Amino acid sequence: MGFKKRWCFPGMLVLIMLGFLLGGGILQSPVLYGDEVLSLQNREDPAQRLISDMRAINRLKHRISFWNLFNGLNLSREQIEELIAINTEYKEKLQESVAKAIKVLSESRASLEKWEQAIRDGSLPEERMKEAGRASRITKEFRQQFKDIKEPFLARLNDVFTDAQKEVIKGFKPCVVPPNDLRDPIRVGQASSNEYAVRMLKRIRSIPSQKFSFALDRIVDVHLDKISRRYRLTDDEIAQERQRMRELLKKVYYMDDVDFEMNKEELADEFKYKDKLEVLRDDLRNIQQELYRTQKVRDPVGTSKIVRYFLDPEIIPLLQYRLNLLQSN
Repeated sequence: MGFKKRWCFPGMLVLIMLGFLLGGGILQSPVLYGDEVLSLQNREDPAQRLISDMRAINRLKHRISFWNLFNGLNLSREQIEELIAINTEYKEKLQESVAKAIKVLSESRASLEKWEQAIRDGSLPEERMKEAGRASRITKEFRQQFKDIKEPFLARLNDVFTDAQKEVIKGFKPCVVPPNDLRDPIRVGQASSNEYAVRMLKRIRSIPSQKFSFALDRIVDVHLDKISRRYRLTDDEIAQERQRMRELLKKVYYMDDVDFEMNKEELADEFKYKDKLEVLRDDLRNIQQELYRTQKVRDPVGTSKIVRYFLDPEIIPLLQYRLNLLQSN
């Protein structure tokens, strides 16, 4: 029983599309369809068009991610001007090195092409082998040189951002649609993520001494009631949290003003309840940060998100565009 005609046409299209996506294997030679021969050599290669479009989309997504991060940081005019200055100087240094590298890398490419021709022909001439080895070493050296060019700019770049902005950059993940915390930035340059907790601790410190014992019990009870509704706690966990919170609040209450101001961020962190999952996340984050610090020692340039997003000559016109908008308002 033969295939039905109505299947043949879409079926052939499926095979053709699969051929394109898999590299054109079955389509390298002319494809017979009906009485016509379609030669791909005389047509635009759809696979190349697909690759070109994907590259364009990836570049566009990268710029969109940059804008999402940029908007979430709420940078000042002075910060943008400093970023432009840094990247302009970096671009000049980069262009100097590129000018020196072009001739050498061109010779290295020629050596590698000759070596490819030799091994393709099945021969291993010693002179070509030595030239190819030198060319490979030269390309590695230039890659390192381009990394070294970034080194003098790292400290200046790091100083542009506030600590809160650095935390946003560190936690940023490339995105087309910005997450909620970046859609409506709350002046991230000045705000603290512990602001609410610090405010609560200050209110507790302001309680009159004769009322503190009674207030302490009420605050702890309200705290336990709140977290018990959110988390499934055992009796032992409730008892441990009661003791932990009582000890913390008493320490906060009896601290002198100087100690409290110096340690309020750490105390605010302790004030927040963390369930087992959050504790595990913190442990994992600490491990990742340690790995990051270790990697940073090995490769201080390649691992920094600040460098990845804000040390790039291509962002100069983007920064200038936003600076012009600020100056016109």
